[in-house]
Amino acid sequence: PPRSTLSSSSAASDVYKRQEQGLVTNSELLDAEAMLYGSEMNLTATYYDYVLTKYEIEKYIRQEE
Repeated sequence: PPRSTLSSSSAASDVYKRQEQGLVTNSELLDAEAMLYGSEMNLTATYYDYVLTKYEIEKYIRQEE
């Protein structure tokens, strides 16, 4: 996975550990979950854009042959 998703996943994991120890508020936990979800959605959207662009390029190449 890309670095931003790994960093968000790691941050969320750290927050979960701290929450288990009672060192984090529910608000901080929700913020970490929202950040992780946002990163996962960005990853999905970026991959979708990549696939579409790849097929557009392949279509263009076939038309030029």
